[in-house]
Amino acid sequence: MGISFPSALLLLTGLFTVLFTTLLILTHNKGDREPPLSHGTANAMLTAADVLALVTLFLNLATPIRAGYPMIYEVAITAIAALTIIPMIASKPTDSMISKALSSVIMLNIILLNDQLPSTGISWGEGIEMYRDMYMAGHWSFSFAYNPAYNPFPAQVAQVVMMAKVLNLPWYSSLVWGIWYAVFTIVYDMVIYMLTLRLTQNKAASVLAAFFVGVTPETALTLNPHLWLSNLFVLISTVTLINVIEGFEPAQNAVISALSYILAVLSLTTALLMLLVPISFIVAWYVLRALRLYKPIHQGATSARKGLILFLFAVYTVVTLLVFLYTQGYFTYVYPMLDSLNQAIWQILIRLFVRSITKVKGVQYHFLYSGANPVLAYAWSLAFSIAASYLLYVVFRKRRENVWLMTLLVVGLVVPGIAAVQRIFTATYPITVNAYTAIPLTFPIVGLALTRLKDKSKAILMLLILLLVAIVPIASYDPSISPIEYAKIHHYNVPPLTRSEYECTLLLNNLLPSNTGPLYVYSPIMGTLPWYTPSLGGVGAYPTNVIAQALPMIRFIYNESSVNVYVVVYNGTLSKAYYVTLGPGIPPTIVYNPLNNPNIIFNSNYATLLEPS
Repeated sequence: MGISFPSALLLLTGLFTVLFTTLLILTHNKGDREPPLSHGTANAMLTAADVLALVTLFLNLATPIRAGYPMIYEVAITAIAALTIIPMIASKPTDSMISKALSSVIMLNIILLNDQLPSTGISWGEGIEMYRDMYMAGHWSFSFAYNPAYNPFPAQVAQVVMMAKVLNLPWYSSLVWGIWYAVFTIVYDMVIYMLTLRLTQNKAASVLAAFFVGVTPETALTLNPHLWLSNLFVLISTVTLINVIEGFEPAQNAVISALSYILAVLSLTTALLMLLVPISFIVAWYVLRALRLYKPIHQGATSARKGLILFLFAVYTVVTLLVFLYTQGYFTYVYPMLDSLNQAIWQILIRLFVRSITKVKGVQYHFLYSGANPVLAYAWSLAFSIAASYLLYVVFRKRRENVWLMTLLVVGLVVPGIAAVQRIFTATYPITVNAYTAIPLTFPIVGLALTRLKDKSKAILMLLILLLVAIVPIASYDPSISPIEYAKIHHYNVPPLTRSEYECTLLLNNLLPSNTGPLYVYSPIMGTLPWYTPSLGGVGAYPTNVIAQALPMIRFIYNESSVNVYVVVYNGTLSKAYYVTLGPGIPPTIVYNPLNNPNIIFNSNYATLLEPS
């Protein structure tokens, strides 16, 4: 029996943590060797990486290279990674080389996180009604929220809508969404780069930190743009908070920090991570000093501004409480997560001291990756393991470190660690996805750890190159990163809508009366859909077709009344057609209802519209 994904994740996390902790400790007093790669060779490699990344980016967005020519796609992204990573860790990069490497990393991240733009020109996603309603109304209303967590003001929706208005394009335009995702990825990578540079003063480490944004499945920016935009505001608030404490334009940075946190919480109620940063800083300030692990950045700067950090923490807390009181997002989402976490803690205590298991209340959530390829655990574990190894290295060998690095490291490791404990002992309302927003806080430490090791020996250098280049093709197959694999793991098996099928659906919809009843649609372009439940995940394979999927979408886009669309199947002749419904059971059974001698209302190569006789 093969190893499962959860087991592989635990195993690889442990192995990588031991490996990197050992390397950091053993090389602590070892001097750096001269990098083997010359500036000329490194610069040529980075230029090639930029050119290849630009070409691959165009092909990825304009052609079906990822789905249709996967071998070419894998070779291209692996080559981009190799041409970028090798100069960063096998040479002493100049500023111009850093600029080229950063541009390659940003383009690689966009390539990994995106797929071909739809030929129909339509982009679609969860909560799409918010975009339509805000675009049509010209303002935001609480009633538009897909769920209470998006009130009082979803910044991501506002940005897409305003961009569509400025470009004079419809709110569902795939061009608008493509531009937004590209710009967002660029900004996010740059903020990670600047945060790392601020803490480490190491540009190569900053590039490597940005690199991990695109290859770490837990931080896939396109999976939930609302959550990750809110997280971006948290990161900006963190960078400016550091500047305040260190005395760099404290008044200006304090305002930016407060405003960024306000935007984060107003955008999405679950963006509470920023509250942990100042709390952790205060704890780290005293604990690290007691353990003699604290290394001051600027003598006296932090202690002179303790009052200001407490003031900002008070601002964060007041804003959060106001959002809790005046919107329903906290009680709908945050409170159940905390209650589930409390159950997990009690489960641990019961197992440790009582040795009897109390049944957990609530629905046990299905772990989507429970049946995933265990090789994917490589991408999930690498960054987390390197960060954990650096923490162990500081505690047991180095003994002194920047208090901010330690603060972000602790938050970035503890929050996902708590989520893992909750997942093991109870999963009635997992905090997993929200906990992942802490992981980017560890990327500066990951970049720093890698640059500390890269010049120690040729063997370590080769090992780092192998590990960093190999993660790219593996990550590209992860469902959190690849749109293609995301559909597969969710058991969504419907062919993409082509331009011709889209135009056929438009024609069909225009022929329908405004008060149309149930529609019975046959199309030779068939597929299957899953039925979802939190305890089982996506199960079953229920027949559908592209026109039956596209017709409700078209009516929604044009703000027309919804209709019941039934998928029709038949064997040999339409006189013995059946329409599909779901019957009793969990998962539901498939019921084939007869349509005896139906009348044909509309007929084409792509769709046939029937009505009962």
